[in-house]
Amino acid sequence: MAIFSWLRSMGAPDEPLQELVSRFGLMVGHARHSFDLATDAYLIGADAKTIEGDVKATDEKINEIHSSIRRGLVIHASLRGAGEVASALAMISVAKDAELIGDYTKHIAKLAVRCPKQPDGPFHAILLEMKGRISSILAEARELYESEDEDGARAFIGRAEALKDECDAATREILTSLDERTVQPADPAATVLCFRYYRRIVSHSLNIVTSVVLPVDHLDYYDEDKESRGPLPVEKATKRKKRRKKGKKDKKKRKKDKK
Repeated sequence: MAIFSWLRSMGAPDEPLQELVSRFGLMVGHARHSFDLATDAYLIGADAKTIEGDVKATDEKINEIHSSIRRGLVIHASLRGAGEVASALAMISVAKDAELIGDYTKHIAKLAVRCPKQPDGPFHAILLEMKGRISSILAEARELYESEDEDGARAFIGRAEALKDECDAATREILTSLDERTVQPADPAATVLCFRYYRRIVSHSLNIVTSVVLPVDHLDYYDEDKESRGPLPVEKATKRKKRRKKGKKDKKKRKKDKK
């Protein structure tokens, strides 16, 4: 059972766990708010120091909510018994992903203070376009968590994985030797950092959304590099589902042929 389905299955709607579920959504909402502000400072030239203060204050709120979720889950698992410990730990893991998104938005805000507005050019245009997609991804991650839309979650995973690949491709382009580059970034180091922060934010969003379609033992998987992580859990689950579906279809056909 996916972790959020487990949480919602625990007792009456007015129980404290329902409040913890709502708080998690608030964490993701705060993280998106910070991301929008921080990227506006770095890419558009908004007041970086003022925004950095706002992002830090929002990150404190995220950390407070994160702590309250962990306390609530530990208390719940203690009262319910050892059978709930694994699922509570899984929820703590997913909440950590939301907290880390807040940390990376804080890094982007710091980048804006230290490196005033990203200069116009091809990479600026790419970062600005990606900014809109990542902001939408964060909003969608919260919606999918609340609705537990499995089909929507699988579609999300494909789009987010593609966005991570785009970040990697841009990073490789910048890190190639000067005479091999097709595009020259005005500030290579800062630009690479921003793409890496983008990638990490998308990866942690993926970890959150996969909780809708994966069992608890497969969470916290999508922030691994492709070279080391092996087949994706959702891909393996989809293949198993197709095999079961084909097996049922073949069984019906055999029964029909016998008649």
